[in-house]
Amino acid sequence: DCEPGFISPNSGSDECRECPPGRASPGGSGECLVCAEGKYATGSQNANCALCNAGFFSAPQATVCTSCEKGFYQDKNGSAGCDDCLPGFYSDEKAEGASRY
Repeated sequence: DCEPGFISPNSGSDECRECPPGRASPGGSGECLVCAEGKYATGSQNANCALCNAGFFSAPQATVCTSCEKGFYQDKNGSAGCDDCLPGFYSDEKAEGASRY
């Protein structure tokens, strides 16, 4: 079996290949799994995908999280997008974890 962050592409093979950025393998697998929305994996050899922090989001197979733009916010970790500020609230900086009034 391969170490976490690596896969054995052929059954019974001793060869191990590293998972590319945006994918991860906990080990013992023949496939690098794509990081889901709201998660990311930088570099290679990732055992797990990490959650994006509040104020950030990601699409599947992301290598970094993207910050919410002004006028949007995200108050939860591991999100696939940002929410519009509600009427009477605002967000005047990027990567806001909450909107203000």
